[in-house]
Amino acid sequence: LQKVQIDHTRVDLHIVDDENRTSIGRPWLTLAIDIYSRMIVGYYLSLDAPSGVSVGMCIVNAILQKNKLLNQFELDTEWNVWGKFDNIFTDNGADFRSFSVEQACLVNGIHINFRPIGKKEYGGHIERLIGTTMTEVHDVPGTTYSNIKEKMDYDSEGNACMTFDEFEKWLLIYITKIYQHNIHSSIKTSPYLKWKEGIFGTKDTPGIGYPQIPGDIESLTIDFLPSIERTVQKNGVTIDGLTYFDQILRTKIRGYDMGYDSSNSNPKYIFKRDPRDISFIWFYDNVQQEYYKIGLANMEFPPMSLQELNIIKNNIEKTNSKVLNEYNILEGYKELYSHVDESIKKTKQQKKMIQKAKNNKKSSITNIINKHTTNSIPKNNESDIWDNDIPDFD
Repeated sequence: LQKVQIDHTRVDLHIVDDENRTSIGRPWLTLAIDIYSRMIVGYYLSLDAPSGVSVGMCIVNAILQKNKLLNQFELDTEWNVWGKFDNIFTDNGADFRSFSVEQACLVNGIHINFRPIGKKEYGGHIERLIGTTMTEVHDVPGTTYSNIKEKMDYDSEGNACMTFDEFEKWLLIYITKIYQHNIHSSIKTSPYLKWKEGIFGTKDTPGIGYPQIPGDIESLTIDFLPSIERTVQKNGVTIDGLTYFDQILRTKIRGYDMGYDSSNSNPKYIFKRDPRDISFIWFYDNVQQEYYKIGLANMEFPPMSLQELNIIKNNIEKTNSKVLNEYNILEGYKELYSHVDESIKKTKQQKKMIQKAKNNKKSSITNIINKHTTNSIPKNNESDIWDNDIPDFD
């Protein structure tokens, strides 16, 4: 956990939508590798192109324990890798230079090292990992292979068979049951055994011991979301035409809590927003040093991604007949999905948009936090676990 490399790749595989199981394109994968052990410490899978969110969520996944993630996909295996790392090594992409990522790393004691321009060898470990992973993907129906010569006349879209969730499960199986147990030629052992050496030590070298388990999972996850600075007005805070409000904001109007003269000062506060679900934001109270969840003032709004909002706003601007306000945005949302539902034959782009909406709900920050902080308890209308016969101990 001293040096970790991170990078993205577009997966050499077409996936299908959940409903009709027809091709919706290729997902993007972000991977993080521990240099000492060559262990994959984290990943992030998305239908969206790489961004600061991709980097941030990959880092969060790397830091957190993976048990509940494996349980979610019903995998009986181990991926006992977690803990904050000292250094990240990346290329010079804008997603890695995101202000939110840099600030979150600073807060969590992680130093970002950017690859010198023209020095590809500085990212050799992660690039080799990506190449190895994509080679395995080439055996999955729907692969695009790595070049035209390999692909020849193979129909990648026509042979696609895995949904987004099914491919993510495949990826987890590959990481936990194949990759981490294969002998790595550079370290002459498996990443799994090398990682254990780093934790427990050898007869010649002491280990670092088990990394500390993050105590405040919610704050850690929110730290890596994109930041927005806004002033607080009497009606709350407005971002991209949407107004958010909660009672906690009343004390922040014109900086009352900081002792500002309301007639002369109007300080800006930090808000965090998950682009996958903009129906709420997180307000950072710099006095209490705590995050507060702030919902939309108009509670009729459904969970909506930033991408969906931008599509709606563009449609409104094209008509030149409507004023851009919350009412028209809500009507645009209903119209957008009404049009999709009424389509007899959905286009590839529409299917992809629907799948993104489903993925956003499952991968939003609320679900990430809940997966790591709450236990699964049977609901009243579900069968109680004690209704089943429990076998005796052997």
